[in-house]
Amino acid sequence: MSAPLLSVDNLTTVFPTPAGVFPAVDRVSFDIARGETVGLVGESGCGKSMTALSLIRLVPRPGRLAGGRVLLDGVDLTAASAAQLRQVRGRRVGMVFQDPMSSLNPTLPVGLQIAETMRVHLGLSRKQAHNRAVDLLGKVGIPDPRERVEHYPHQFSGGMRQRVMIAIAISCDPVLLLADEATTGLDVTIQAQILELLAQLSAELGTSILFITHDLGLAAGACDRMIVMYAGQIVESGVVDDIFEQPRMPYTRGLFDSVPGPETEPGSPLRAIPGAPPDLLHHPPGCRFEPRCAHVRGACGTGAPGLSGRGGERHEARCFGTEEKGWIDVL
Repeated sequence: MSAPLLSVDNLTTVFPTPAGVFPAVDRVSFDIARGETVGLVGESGCGKSMTALSLIRLVPRPGRLAGGRVLLDGVDLTAASAAQLRQVRGRRVGMVFQDPMSSLNPTLPVGLQIAETMRVHLGLSRKQAHNRAVDLLGKVGIPDPRERVEHYPHQFSGGMRQRVMIAIAISCDPVLLLADEATTGLDVTIQAQILELLAQLSAELGTSILFITHDLGLAAGACDRMIVMYAGQIVESGVVDDIFEQPRMPYTRGLFDSVPGPETEPGSPLRAIPGAPPDLLHHPPGCRFEPRCAHVRGACGTGAPGLSGRGGERHEARCFGTEEKGWIDVL
């Protein structure tokens, strides 16, 4: 097998606080193959967005990387200089940020904002960058791109602003696209259009995508593999179909159970996971999901399980039940 495009090994990001050091991303490891779309899912605050920011070293202060490696095509980004990172961000790695309204400059036409990246990284002239910005707006499905390229962010709808962000992110044909909640707050029709656009870009350009979302349905439709995060850690990873058909971590099963299905009666209460995520400054000594888990066994409260699979499978879970004769099958 060829080497993965992105290889993340024990990535750790911390934030110092008066009460102690907060591990926002705790020893996270995963790979993304060339042309692969990987979903990163979990509830709000689990560390998804901070993982993406950590990959390209955009962690807001006073946070910092405290360990691990991030290899992009064999180059360790955690050891790269500021100048090297400027060449990677936007050129090799594109990012679609969570809130396009706060990510776009409200005082500049969107065409200038798209063109800026290409002028910096590709050395295009002002005219060349402008023409390519028009082409990109058309590519991401914005009508009348020659007119709209002169418009300001407030003149676009939420879905159109998100398309502008995607145009900026793909303007230099990056090898990796980080899409952070790219469809949040959009109606289902616009969501479907953006997912189709991302899939088309991946197919045409061979771009790998890390698709960050809290929506399991979107992850199922858009991704090849899925990574589930909880309390700063990866708790399950594998092929999307395997995880949906047989989740091996009680937390993952809880996420699936909380989603209403076709048989759910209108107005009936949803099945919520009891309790709340732990305080990472004082998390449980064993499994971090143990206080909320309905399948607790003795070892869960004392030992911290690692990610493990069965029989060498790539489907892994951070749960003692993934042992060969574990109790996970009864979930």
